[in-house]
Amino acid sequence: MLSRIAVVCALALLATLSSAIVVTEPNSVTLWTSTGPNQIAWRNQTGDPSTISLRVIPHNVSTYTPSPAFPADGVFASGVAIDAHIYVFTPACLDGVSDTGARLPTGSGFKVQFINTGGTGNGTVIATSNMFRIEPADSATACDTGGLSSVEGSPTAMSAIAGSTGSGASGSLSASAHSNTAAIIGGTIAGVLALLIIAGVGVWLRKRRRDTRRETIAYSLRLQDRMHLTAGGGKARQAEQGVA
Repeated sequence: MLSRIAVVCALALLATLSSAIVVTEPNSVTLWTSTGPNQIAWRNQTGDPSTISLRVIPHNVSTYTPSPAFPADGVFASGVAIDAHIYVFTPACLDGVSDTGARLPTGSGFKVQFINTGGTGNGTVIATSNMFRIEPADSATACDTGGLSSVEGSPTAMSAIAGSTGSGASGSLSASAHSNTAAIIGGTIAGVLALLIIAGVGVWLRKRRRDTRRETIAYSLRLQDRMHLTAGGGKARQAEQGVA
């Protein structure tokens, strides 16, 4: 029974590992600005939906007052490819031109939700970031070049954008994403191995008990045979003495 439970738990852990988005940014130490650029980074696994929507949700508030930055439901990006791994959101220059004046609300307790838009369970929240803070900012420097607005791309591509605009994604953030993901995967694999070891020990103990029981029964049978033989020999000697 123990081994079956361990195997089921191990399979469940492997299934979780193969179909979970790991949100690396924003996190508990992330600081967004009201103008941007602000980065969202994640790692995906086989089985995740092909596209997602991204939504900012505030602490204990269900809707926003609609603004040029995003609508009341907080969705600021739709149809984002899951394999992009990075999305940079710059609300102040959504049109890719000079600062339009759009600003994010400020404060603490914000989260980014990942919403399934490309697979089974369409419209469901499949991942949520840690809480982070949004600070006010006067202007978005990225808009000065007319370049970086809200874009998605691979870590390599986003590093190139950061180099050309002086903002956005950085190589260190990409490396951090890889490091965090490796730590999570390593911990999960260690947990699976521990469960498999427990299952193996359970199987060995059960086999050991079964072998011991068999040996005990065999010994009892041999002992009974000896007792019968001894008793039979005693009766034969008594009979011989009586005849004599």
